Amino acid sequence: MPLADKLHPPRILLAEDDLVLAMTMVDELRASGFEIVGPTRSAAEGARLVEHQSVDAALLDLRLKDGPCFGLARALRIRGIPFAFVTGETREAIPEDLADVDVLDKPVTAVTISTMLEKLLQEP
Repeated sequence: MPLADKLHPPRILLAEDDLVLAMTMVDELRASGFEIVGPTRSAAEGARLVEHQSVDAALLDLRLKDGPCFGLARALRIRGIPFAFVTGETREAIPEDLADVDVLDKPVTAVTISTMLEKLLQEP
């Protein structure tokens, strides 16, 4: 049973530059009861969305249209918004200050995504 509540579904920022993958993830997340903020293909747009909208958690591709997502990741951390990376790259691509962030390896499944989001949303 997803953590998502029908009256107040968790709002998930999705930052993914592959449009087909992003749309697939949006469909899977919505089917699991989550509300999507985005999706966005750039870190700059993701930062704008976080600044102007309520976000409960985020899933970030390491490489976005405008470069690495690490600035966005740090902004989420400062705001106390839990997030995970979703990537096809190795963990060595992640800077040391973000090495503790959970990583989902592509390709991801709907179950893997939902499980990760439930974990993120339960963190203090």
